[in-house]
Amino acid sequence: MVLLGLEVRFLRVLREVEWAPGEGLNLIVGGNGAGKTSLLEAVFLTARGRSFRSGRWVDLITEGMDAGRVEGRYRSDGGAFTRVEVRQLGAVRRMEMDGKAVQTREAVVRKIPLRLLHSHSGELILGGPALRRSFVDWNLFHVEPSYPDLWRRYRRCHAQKSAILKEGRGDLGIWNRELALHGDAMVEARAAYVKAMNEELTHVVEGFGPLSSLRVGYETKGYSGDLGSALDAIKEQEWRSGQCLVGPHRDDLTIEMDGHLCKGVASAGQARLAVAALQIAAERIFRARMARSSIWLLDDLGAEWDEQAQADCLRGILKVAKQCLVTSIGRPKDSLLRPYPHTLFHVEHGVLSRI
Repeated sequence: MVLLGLEVRFLRVLREVEWAPGEGLNLIVGGNGAGKTSLLEAVFLTARGRSFRSGRWVDLITEGMDAGRVEGRYRSDGGAFTRVEVRQLGAVRRMEMDGKAVQTREAVVRKIPLRLLHSHSGELILGGPALRRSFVDWNLFHVEPSYPDLWRRYRRCHAQKSAILKEGRGDLGIWNRELALHGDAMVEARAAYVKAMNEELTHVVEGFGPLSSLRVGYETKGYSGDLGSALDAIKEQEWRSGQCLVGPHRDDLTIEMDGHLCKGVASAGQARLAVAALQIAAERIFRARMARSSIWLLDDLGAEWDEQAQADCLRGILKVAKQCLVTSIGRPKDSLLRPYPHTLFHVEHGVLSRI
């Protein structure tokens, strides 16, 4: 998948921008507040229907304006063209794909695969387990056609059981049976995906210096074996607590380096680089199983990375990406860019130009 063209009207500091990035590496340089990240945000909006920076749409519109618009034109690996437009007028948002209103974002997300690395990506390592569960679930959505329905069924059962526990009365039997059925299937799918990630990581981390020992594991929290038996054993404790205490909604990924959890030993820069390695491994699985490729967004190349880490990351991404859109405060050294076909852009006060 590649982005052929982007039109932006009144998104943050970007008042009127038309951008035609090329294949391969596209580097956007400019000072703080110039509009670099806003360009990536505009791409993200057309592929995900939301921002990766703000949950409030009204915050995205240029100050003093009451409407904004972003349009992305894409070409798939098979040569099919897709146009996505997002309009915001006050509190009203409309999203269209190929001229038809988008009812759910899932259709767009599946059609336009995208990977994002930004200054807070290291939270996948350093933050809570919900982020890591979301990471594996998101990637499974794209490579296992049956997984989204499985995930939704488990979520519905979990919500029903949670309501009964909160109320303090009702029959948990049917919901525990359904949770065990769908939960065991989820754990099996997640564990199989983690195993596939480790196989790919052996190839990815060869060029990642201190991350050469990076490994991922899947950890069920509070039980081992089948979920049904665990739910039976913990039933009274769940009634007392009013919560669902075991299941895939509480599991975690263990991400280790040299046999130690990265969360306890990795610096912010190492954590961000580890996330890059995990994303590259996930992309290798996606390409192998789906014969497709994602567009990569890498915001602030130099944040917490020295030149070697920047080089390692770019090399790893550009082995699997047809197109990578990267921002940087300053222009990297020519030695970093020379190995790859690349296009340079400069943005200042929301005005984009090709260098």
